[in-house]
Amino acid sequence: MQMPKKSNNPVVARGRDAWEHLKHDAPVRRALSRGPDDRARERRKQSQSQHRGWWLEVGKALMVGKRLNKTSHLYSAWVKEHGFEEMGRKLRQNAIWFSEHIETLGDIPDGMANPATIRQWARGQRTAVSRGGLPTVPDGSNGHGTEGGFLAADDIAALRDAIHLLREAADHNRRSLKALGVATNLIYRVSSASKRRGVPSRE
Repeated sequence: MQMPKKSNNPVVARGRDAWEHLKHDAPVRRALSRGPDDRARERRKQSQSQHRGWWLEVGKALMVGKRLNKTSHLYSAWVKEHGFEEMGRKLRQNAIWFSEHIETLGDIPDGMANPATIRQWARGQRTAVSRGGLPTVPDGSNGHGTEGGFLAADDIAALRDAIHLLREAADHNRRSLKALGVATNLIYRVSSASKRRGVPSRE
């Protein structure tokens, strides 16, 4: 029976440590979610940043395991052997996705630390763009430009104005084409009637 390939890669070791931190820190993070004052918000922000870093390490470790073990059976055995079996399959997939896309996500909104939530948010961003809409400005950007390719508030406002003008122009063109069609049809009918009566047309 083929056994999973073990790894002494320090990336895997960091990922295992990060997973242990995530498991034990969950109650602390839930406690930090309470409190509206500035100190509480600052603690939540620090915790959020820390959790994202841990999930990043977990995702990188899981990527190493997938590269080493090409079949799902061997990878599952590797996951168990390296202490990641308590993590659901979907969450492992999201952790890997997070580590692969961290450089292109830009400013992630405040309050998001779990890769599943971040992936859902990113999917919503892509859907909005594909439907001709605009990506949202992440909370905490204060309307200033972001570094990851997301738009600043002023840019979004300008784009909305441009879209409105384009829609008005399209509506005007549709009305013009409709009027042109009606006029062409009327000219054809008058011309046909004139020919039947033997009256020269004025075209």
